[in-house]
Amino acid sequence: INLAIVPCMSCSHDGRRLGYGGGYYDRFLEKYGECMTAAVCYDFQITDGVPAEEHDIRPVLVVSEKRVIE
Repeated sequence: INLAIVPCMSCSHDGRRLGYGGGYYDRFLEKYGECMTAAVCYDFQITDGVPAEEHDIRPVLVVSEKRVIE
């Protein structure tokens, strides 16, 4: 796997991702952690205040229709 695209409800400027609460992508990325990751969302979903837990894996890129944040 070269690229994992992960969905999100919200993302922060520093890559914290608020998912859907199941931890599915975090477990997947633990197994395939060597691949590039990108969270895809609308620009209005990118904020400063996204909660994160210790086990959360941050995506390398946050991609919206207006910008790409590394």
